[in-house]
Formats: sequence, C-alpha cells, structure tokens
Amino acid sequence: MVIAIIAILAAILFPVFSRAREKARQAGCSSNLKQIALAALMYIQDNDETLPLQLSYSPTVGRPVYWTEVLQPYIRSVQLLRCRSCPSPYECVSYGGRIQTSYGYNWSFLGSGNSAPPWATALSAVYDPANCIMFGESRRSFVVHPYSTAGAPDYFYMPADWHHGGSNCAFVDGHVKWYGLEKIWRPGQSTGPHRDLYDWRN
Repeated sequence: MVIAIIAILAAILFPVFSRAREKARQAGCSSNLKQIALAALMYIQDNDETLPLQLSYSPTVGRPVYWTEVLQPYIRSVQLLRCRSCPSPYECVSYGGRIQTSYGYNWSFLGSGNSAPPWATALSAVYDPANCIMFGESRRSFVVHPYSTAGAPDYFYMPADWHHGGSNCAFVDGHVKWYGLEKIWRPGQSTGPHRDLYDWRN
C-alpha cells in the first residue's frame, strides 16, 4: 500500500518538477538574451548607430567573424550564448576554437555580411524597436528566420520551441519576451501577423 501511494505521488509530482525546472531554464535563457541585447546596443553605440552583421569577413584576422565573436568584448562570456534547454547548439569557429550558441540573429532584416554587397541597418531606420526581434532562439544556427521551412537545411534556421512550445526573443530596444512558436514562425510565408516582429520595414 505504501509503495502504491509513493508511486502515485511520484507520478503526480514528477511532471510538476519537470515544468518547474523548464521554467527556471526559460528564466535563465531570458537573462542570457537580455545581456546579449544590451551588448549589441553597446556595439551599436560604438559603431555609428549601425546594427551588427550576422557574419563578416575581417581583414584583421583573415577569416569570417560571427556576431558571437563581434559581441564578445561587450559580453565577456561564452556561457551567455548557451541555453540549457537547447540540445544541439551551433558551433561558431572563433578565437581558434569554437563558441557554441543557442541564439540566432535576425540577419534577413537587420544585416547580412555574406550578401553581395554586405549591408547593415541603421538603428534610426528601425521605426519600432520594441516590436522588431534582434535575437531569438534558433534550432541549430547562429541566425534565425521566420519563414524557414521544416525541411533541411532551412530547419536549422527556424525559431526554436524549447520552452513550453515557444522561445525567448530579444528586441532591438533591449527587452526580452517569450512567444509561442505559432507567433514567430510561418514556414514559407512572407506575410502574416508574425511579420511585424521581424521586419522593421512594415
């Protein structure tokens, strides 16, 4: 009888503990993104009010440089780039080693360094910074794209759903908010209610 009661209590409590643990991880992830967003804002202030690129070629180091490396002088921690709920973070080759990140940059609307020619967005051009995502949790890439499909290779760029079916997002004004996947992802679709959260041109 005692064993049966313990088994019933365990069956009831384990899901509760699991949800509580995930909620704690979500809070930690939100804190990470907040600090990344603030680092990006400091970078912007130091670089003529221009948002960073997701990837750019550096003649100084003689190789492409990811945003994860560009922001390191402001972040000063590679641990902040990892979400504990992310099972397969992306590995960026930096500093002669690898920096793992669970977060992706909104490169398709804010700045691309591997385009021809490269382009970056001025902060003043983003008319509603509080409603434009700058960083979000990515399935397995250093960029995130709202219209990516579920098939490879686009699957890697789509927003993640590690936290209760959604993910944290950091906006251009520096605040962080959680959204369900249905709000921030429309595979193969370039219009819809999610668009305002990525495309500052609306």
